[in-house]
Amino acid sequence: MKKLFTILAVLLALLIAGCGSPGQTTQQSKEDKQIKIIQTALGCTNETAKKSYEIMKAVEMVPFTEVKAFHENKKDAWKITVGKLFVSALGTKDTGFTAVQAEGKMLYENGKVLLKASDFLVTQTEADKCRRRAQRVVKEKLKDPDSVKFDDKNWGTKKENGMYIAQGVFRANNSFGAYVMNYYTATIDKEFNDKSVKI
Repeated sequence: MKKLFTILAVLLALLIAGCGSPGQTTQQSKEDKQIKIIQTALGCTNETAKKSYEIMKAVEMVPFTEVKAFHENKKDAWKITVGKLFVSALGTKDTGFTAVQAEGKMLYENGKVLLKASDFLVTQTEADKCRRRAQRVVKEKLKDPDSVKFDDKNWGTKKENGMYIAQGVFRANNSFGAYVMNYYTATIDKEFNDKSVKI
């Protein structure tokens, strides 16, 4: 009887160890695919590809769909497609990525993370919140707020130094009653409170 319990305990332990959580298995599979994309593009070892993947993960530039080689100033470089964004990386097949840049900003260089995607990229949700907040504040500053019409095609939001900068175009009646076009720039903090608005 004791032998039967021992066998059952061993089988149960093996079953539990083999199952793992489905989320971990799926996550590991996604990471393995990303590492394989890098390994194929660089022609490097799996270890070098893993190191490069960890760099991309640290600067919040995963998942990516493609890594393509090109040459920049006679250095090995790669163009990495992350959603609609193109990221460039420098390095060699022996070192992997040694520098990563996006939107004209250096994210990783000399073994250090300098910026993460969340430091300068604005999500659609953040942009929408900033636009609504900026438009509400612009209306409050106008003499005839009921006359304002915002141009939903000409607006944008960027992130600088932990603040959002929302810019756009609107038309409204001025103090002479003329319907004129104006621009606004609003600085909004990370809690979506306005700090300043210029019209």
